[in-house]
Amino acid sequence: GRIRKAMPTASLLKLDRWFKELELVSNSCPNIETYRCRRGQEYMTDQNAERVSRLFPKLTALDLYYCSLRHAGLAMFLLRQVGTLKTVSIDHPGPLTDHGIETLATNCPHLRSFKISRCCGITNETLRLLSLLSLQLQELHVHNMQITSMTETTYREQFNDTGLANIAIG
Repeated sequence: GRIRKAMPTASLLKLDRWFKELELVSNSCPNIETYRCRRGQEYMTDQNAERVSRLFPKLTALDLYYCSLRHAGLAMFLLRQVGTLKTVSIDHPGPLTDHGIETLATNCPHLRSFKISRCCGITNETLRLLSLLSLQLQELHVHNMQITSMTETTYREQFNDTGLANIAIG
């Protein structure tokens, strides 16, 4: 087996400082609706996703770029945000799989826009399920993924009964 090294003390202090700063923001701005995490590999982990969702209960938009988030973290986040998220953008997440997107589909009934990029663990079938279960979904953007070998026309044909107003494939 692989021996995991403990996180260096400097990194733990940095993470602790980040969370304390988030708490200050949450306390002074309780109605924040958008959370953006950019290059937050060491910050937006499965363990911290639940903490962030607890601090910002009124989120309507979640924008994650280059995070270490897997299904468990996304599930914990979504269970606290049930019904509030309308926009989700995930770019270069951790090892996120179909199971995470299925959780999103079943826990975000008001989702209007979903963008996903550079995630190799998601299939067309799951994206179709998302578009069928999320009745208010109007936009689906799929970019830089292995499943996007289809043309945009083929994608539109596959999703034409879902009611999506905007599909972008790249």
